[in-house]
Amino acid sequence: EVKSLAQDSRGSAEDISEMIAGLQALTGQASEAMELSSHAINEGNSALSGTLDSFKTLTDSVETIKAKMEVVASASEEQAASFEEITANVSDMSKLVEETAKQALNSSATSEEALAIVGQIHEVINEINAVSSTISNTMTRFTIRK
Repeated sequence: EVKSLAQDSRGSAEDISEMIAGLQALTGQASEAMELSSHAINEGNSALSGTLDSFKTLTDSVETIKAKMEVVASASEEQAASFEEITANVSDMSKLVEETAKQALNSSATSEEALAIVGQIHEVINEINAVSSTISNTMTRFTIRK
């Protein structure tokens, strides 16, 4: 009976030894899986860090573009204001040119009128000269005695 118990114990010890070996194998596999997981997590962290760096660079680029767009918008507003001012000045100049043209036409008409009047005065002077000449010729016929 002791022999039977010893054999049973030995069989149980072998079974336990096999179970321990199996557990050690599973523990080794679990350890390898944990190392692979740790490596994958580290790679994931590196990839995530790279992605975050890319997003940071992208955000910085967007901020730079935004600032430049604000400068362009401001410059466009200034140009629009300058254009409006230039348009107003051109409109004022156009009005001045129109007024000058009207005054030139009036001046031209006045000059034509003055020229016509000068012509009439010239005719009157010619008539006066003719009358004066006639009177002078007529006066020579008469002699004055003292």
